[in-house]
Amino acid sequence: MRRLTPVSPDYRVTVAGRGNLGRSLARALRATLVPAREGFALPAEGILFLAVPDRAVAETASRIAAMRPRRRLAVVHLSGALGLDALDALEPNPRGSFHPLQSFHMPRPPSAFRGVTITIDATTPALRRKLEALARRLGANPKRIDAAQRAVYHAAAVFASNFLDVTVAEAVRMLQTLGWTEKESVDALLPLVDGAVENIRRQGPVALLQLPKMALAFVRLLPLDLAEPPQLRLERLQPLVQPSKLGQAVGHLG
Repeated sequence: MRRLTPVSPDYRVTVAGRGNLGRSLARALRATLVPAREGFALPAEGILFLAVPDRAVAETASRIAAMRPRRRLAVVHLSGALGLDALDALEPNPRGSFHPLQSFHMPRPPSAFRGVTITIDATTPALRRKLEALARRLGANPKRIDAAQRAVYHAAAVFASNFLDVTVAEAVRMLQTLGWTEKESVDALLPLVDGAVENIRRQGPVALLQLPKMALAFVRLLPLDLAEPPQLRLERLQPLVQPSKLGQAVGHLG
């Protein structure tokens, strides 16, 4: 497989924010990386990516607006949850969003963008085309997303990522009630998780529909309280782990 190397756009790209995603994107685009929390020289043109937490996007946009940026500078946030209205303070400038559907738990190499979907929105067609071209140069697949679609899109991303983390964490806690260590539990469950993901990759989620139905039925029967002492959870769990109970609940799901 060809190694994906950083790409250099023919216009200036700046990334404000030195978190994991900010560092990864700056490296992949050979962009200038600047701290978002401190003062920095505002570029006169090009694209300025705001690699900051969601809660800081609007405030960062307001600070940049106070610096009176030239209209040739486009400002783009990297949030999956926020719409373009988070950048309303910069209304005279082109504004956009550029969200990689990828996990950045640490700074990652340019290859982390290869094959992923990057959702894009923009206030101008010119900026939208630039962002789509950037995504392709990263080896990613650009997909347009608008304000009306944003909430459902973000919920889908949470289901596929955050919910998986929570589900595995609960499975680990269940095994710990049997006296297993956390490491033993994680080591035992990860091959199962990997296998499930591989099955989805090969067969698609529809072919595995019955298993999610049973899982959903179980969750409806037993709302899991992560703060509950493990022994109490186990006592509530045992009477419900019966085929008749799960079968009845699955039937109600259709």
